[in-house]
Amino acid sequence: MITTYFTGNLGNGLIQYNLIREIAHRANLEFGFTKRYFFDYYGGKLQSDFLNLDYGYPVDINYGETKNFYMWREKKISNYVNGDYYDYHPFQNDVFENPKDNTIYVFSCGQDARYFDINHLKEWNQIKKENVENYNKVLEYHKINLEDENLCVINVRGGEYVYIPNLILDVDYWKKSIEIMIDKNPKVYFAVVTDDVDYARQILPKMNVYHFTIGLDYYIINHAKNLILSNSSFAIIPSVTNPNNPFIIAPKYWARYNVSNGYWASSDIWTFSKWGFNFMNREGKLFSYSENGEEKIL
Repeated sequence: MITTYFTGNLGNGLIQYNLIREIAHRANLEFGFTKRYFFDYYGGKLQSDFLNLDYGYPVDINYGETKNFYMWREKKISNYVNGDYYDYHPFQNDVFENPKDNTIYVFSCGQDARYFDINHLKEWNQIKKENVENYNKVLEYHKINLEDENLCVINVRGGEYVYIPNLILDVDYWKKSIEIMIDKNPKVYFAVVTDDVDYARQILPKMNVYHFTIGLDYYIINHAKNLILSNSSFAIIPSVTNPNNPFIIAPKYWARYNVSNGYWASSDIWTFSKWGFNFMNREGKLFSYSENGEEKIL
């Protein structure tokens, strides 16, 4: 059996969950999880309880404990460029080439599409039916129609990001991405989904801003037909598993959109281009990437 620690918030946890599921699937190994989060902002609450996840065999292990498990750790390269410290996690195909049973796989990032199979992501990350029914009732009450081709959902990440200048997206990112959406469809209108209502209203004062529950916010991203994303892992899985093939704008260089002169942080997240991510640079140009990393201006 293989396992991992759920660290961070929901986005990180789902990346870790699906990495273990994919490794186990390819190697025909059993899997299991400790159903609590470590180092999060919800006191260890299982934030993913709105999803119909298969947690496999029950495991009870605290962060840093190994008990009778081996431990495999994702590589991390720490860099310093023009006054900016950042971490980069390269893709490691060895997790599939020689996986070991009875191992804890520790991923602090893992945000690389080459680790995943899109059909498995769609199969393994389905929202519980009873939650979908409730979510649709709430959206109807608020007059939010996710089937509307003219609706664009903006996912603003605030919280602790606000205090990290190289990480928090500058206001110009939102202005330029909104302009692209308007040029694409003059009838477009916007709704903001966020973890930080006060911050979102500060930077986008004319927009309707919402924060429902983690599950409903996820559902909205998972069904909107147009998306402007922040550089948060929260939106990765719901965006790529969105059945409506949305038009997606995301920040080029991801966690270092504001300052990068060509480096990606904290992983090769450009690989998600194959599942619909279009990356916008600071000049307002969109880029996509081939599977070998070749850049194309859209």
